[in-house]
Amino acid sequence: MLEIAVAAALAGILAGVVTAAMVPFAAKVAFAVRAVDYPGGRKFHGSAVPRLGGVAIIAGAAFGAGAVALVRWAAWGGRVSKAEVLGLFIATAMVFTVGLVDDVVGVSVAKKLLVEFAAAVLIVYAGWWFSVLGLPGGGEVGAILHLARGVCRRAERRMVALSRETPLPPVLIAYINRLSDLLFTLARAVNREAGVEEIPW
Repeated sequence: MLEIAVAAALAGILAGVVTAAMVPFAAKVAFAVRAVDYPGGRKFHGSAVPRLGGVAIIAGAAFGAGAVALVRWAAWGGRVSKAEVLGLFIATAMVFTVGLVDDVVGVSVAKKLLVEFAAAVLIVYAGWWFSVLGLPGGGEVGAILHLARGVCRRAERRMVALSRETPLPPVLIAYINRLSDLLFTLARAVNREAGVEEIPW
């Protein structure tokens, strides 16, 4: 249980460092290909904002998770089938690609929904699914991870409120949002490894 928490923390740190290092590069590429979001309408920012922050985030997440998974694959490999890994990889690539194309040239809402629905079906078909949502809690480490997720959500709400007064790089809000998702997933994984039953929602 502690091993998973330490591995997750290491993956998160690596992901954060790589993401921070990639943001300037992604911003330059975005301005070069004119993948920027201009102010207007209901938008709060007052100047053009690069739209390729997701590239930096996916690069960081892939590096952090990939590095830790490679180091621990001897112990973890038997718990995940090749079909599950392949399904997760293809579904992630589908969602990332449609997001990237949308940032550069634009994709209709219907087409994005269709691709994301197909990715979700593939994920479930590959074996990544759960039948019930549990209330926050479980074992000690799981409860701490749920608490950290709550802190991330609160930070995200405050960042959104702050962005209405002071321009913030969209990648910051996106990163804290994905971090809270990661903490939720890790909390469930830790509780499962510890054999702790979750209270159904």
